[in-house]
Amino acid sequence: MDLKSKISTIQSHLGEAVVMTFCNLESFIKTDTEKMPVLDSAVHPLTRYVMNYIKYACEYKNTLDPIDGGDGVVAFECGGQIQALQGSGVMQHILDEQWEVHHEEDQGGSRDQGVARRCMVLEEAYVRGNVSKPVLKEQFKSFNSMINEIHKMQTSWVVSDKQLQLELRVSISVVVVLAYRSFLSIDEDNMDEELRNLIRKSSQMASSQTSLLGLVLLFCWASIGKADYVIYKDPNQPVNARIDDLIKRMTLAEKIGQMTQIERKVASAKVMKDYFIGSVLSGGGSVPSPQASAEDWVNMVNEFQNGSLSTRLGIPMIYGIDAVHGNNNVDPELVKKIGEATALEVRATGIQYAFAPCIAVCRDPRWGRCYESYGEDYHIVRKMTEIIPGLQGDLPANYSKGVPYVAGKNKVAACAKHYVGDGGTHNGINENNTVIDYHGLLSIHMPAYDISIIKGVSTVMVSYSSWNGEKMHANHDLVTGFLKNTLHFRGFVISDWQGIDRITTPPGANYTYSVQAGINAGIDMVMVPYNYTDFINNLTSLVHKNIIPMSRIDDAVRRILLVKFTMGLFENPLADLSLVDQLGKKEHRELAREAVRKSLVLLKNGKSINESLLPLPKKARKILVTGSHADNLGYQCGGWTIEWQGDSGNITVGTTILDAIKSTVDPSTTIIYSENPDASFVKNNDFSYAIVVVGEPPYTETAGDSLNLTLPDPDPSTIQTVCSSVKCVAVIISGRPVVIEPYVPLMDALVAAWLPGSEGQGVADVLFGDYGFSGKLPRTWFKSVDQLPMNVGDKHYDPLFPFGFGLTTKPMVAR
Repeated sequence: MDLKSKISTIQSHLGEAVVMTFCNLESFIKTDTEKMPVLDSAVHPLTRYVMNYIKYACEYKNTLDPIDGGDGVVAFECGGQIQALQGSGVMQHILDEQWEVHHEEDQGGSRDQGVARRCMVLEEAYVRGNVSKPVLKEQFKSFNSMINEIHKMQTSWVVSDKQLQLELRVSISVVVVLAYRSFLSIDEDNMDEELRNLIRKSSQMASSQTSLLGLVLLFCWASIGKADYVIYKDPNQPVNARIDDLIKRMTLAEKIGQMTQIERKVASAKVMKDYFIGSVLSGGGSVPSPQASAEDWVNMVNEFQNGSLSTRLGIPMIYGIDAVHGNNNVDPELVKKIGEATALEVRATGIQYAFAPCIAVCRDPRWGRCYESYGEDYHIVRKMTEIIPGLQGDLPANYSKGVPYVAGKNKVAACAKHYVGDGGTHNGINENNTVIDYHGLLSIHMPAYDISIIKGVSTVMVSYSSWNGEKMHANHDLVTGFLKNTLHFRGFVISDWQGIDRITTPPGANYTYSVQAGINAGIDMVMVPYNYTDFINNLTSLVHKNIIPMSRIDDAVRRILLVKFTMGLFENPLADLSLVDQLGKKEHRELAREAVRKSLVLLKNGKSINESLLPLPKKARKILVTGSHADNLGYQCGGWTIEWQGDSGNITVGTTILDAIKSTVDPSTTIIYSENPDASFVKNNDFSYAIVVVGEPPYTETAGDSLNLTLPDPDPSTIQTVCSSVKCVAVIISGRPVVIEPYVPLMDALVAAWLPGSEGQGVADVLFGDYGFSGKLPRTWFKSVDQLPMNVGDKHYDPLFPFGFGLTTKPMVAR
């Protein structure tokens, strides 16, 4: 093969690289001008090397065999392939030792060969993280200087044949941009038809003796046209087309960043930008500042978002927070309205993603998360998934099953959790083992997930728990096989807080294995939440070693991008204060108050059929209000309120039950409050009746696990002291059934109020007859913990109050 044929071969093999690089370069520069000098880095010395090499080949009619450069050399082969041979010395000390080679050109090209070698060694070191961007910027010339040098040198070349000169110039330009390709990580296999047409045009231009500079200008012009229109940035394009376009542009680092969720305490605009972080969350109680305002939240979220938007591709992050609304024994339509109000208030703080609803089926009240569940029967839980369209919006007609849906910037992405069987663990122990056969798992714990997916839920969170000994975070058959393939869920699967760490015992014992097992099981986004560099480095290494296939990474990123595109994050990434008036809105508080009224369950009303106590008369001489929970807003709200574990006292804005009673009774009625009165006080005050409000202190997750489910002291003695001396109604504030059988005979009336939250007025509304009791038990109320677990339908079902039980009253005019 003669020299001209060899050069033609180079051109044919490398022509695509030229077009692809220039068509991507301009858009890359637009999004991150700071990286331009880095991209220029490898070009100038490499080009000088190539020019000298081709000159040498033309003059002496040598072959284009690879030049032996020793450690770290770059070999230019006849077919145009370039190999960066790492060797044993691709480290910073080699750069320090070798960089001082003189850069001036000489006829033999030996010094420039050295420069080229060091150029590629430096590039390899940069790719592997062994050298910083400032070093690259300092060492290399600009791209424009390189083009000018090529243009000046073409007149001094020995080759006289103009056609051959042209092809040499084209070949040089082809090799020049190979350095760019290494930084841009362009995949030739994904080149679209438009680019292929440009390549054909470039070949035609080469045969018509167009100058190299003209050819370069053509490529630059093509790049400008290409950059002005980017498919993934066009909201009028189909979502899948936008995803396809964006994924093709993404590097591995950018993809893994999307799979990473970090806590706000370790987040910053710089971290978001440098690591391409896909999501941030606030853990329980994690706030921008104590008593943070909506503006504080919005500014914080936007600071992180601006970091994300400043990256090369500008992929917005999604911010998540817990918005727990469990134990709502109300109608699905009201639950949907609650979801709508929740979405508005979450969005008012700039947050776009709520870790709700919990669709666990709580089969044992000893579980500390039972109050996050809607009940022990999956039929109830399925109905309550109507909160999902409340949070996300109603699905359009004929919407595809399994595809996530969020209807704009006033809605949030929802999260069905915790997949799957979290409510069925042995003895109700949090994060423990659910022992049940496959049929039982699917018939009890799975139905709510199927309906959630049909309703377009955006994400699913995996459970800490195990199923028959296998950690759910590592369960490929259930996460990928059933959730994704059988139920056709197309949103993204997220881990729980440090969920993959807990795949091993003790947690974090083999983090690399945990990353491998979790990602290969089908988890798409990992709630790290702190040591994000460990996660990123481990996952990157596992991909490079082909332990985790690139197809798994692409599947995860595709799902994450689908949610972000669907909810309009690319069009509306930044929050504003336009919804701030939604926070604590009167209409929302009225909605919460209605939910309280409808969720109250009347378990006893009178010591006999003819002696009903409720509704209570508003006009009475003197009423005793007592108990640990009567005047404690934090206790009314329970866990996940302000702080992760909740707290005691006036921790938020709201109405205590005591204040609600005072505002409801007749002005002539005297209210006496004593948290824990003694017997003589009760007997000597001639009370008309007493309202005893007792219950559980706040708790969350494992801290709430209880093997005895007893009321804490002094609640039992308060009930006995008061109810043995005066007519009383006991109001139980709890996240689940508790031991009350020994005290029921003393009570004239008994109300399960669950966790009424901030709107204590809803309790008074029903106690005093403005509204009637209508609630039913969503779970069995046991006699003794020795019966547990006991659920409706069990063979030996012997409850204190059965599932679905609840007495009713009618609204009455004040008495």
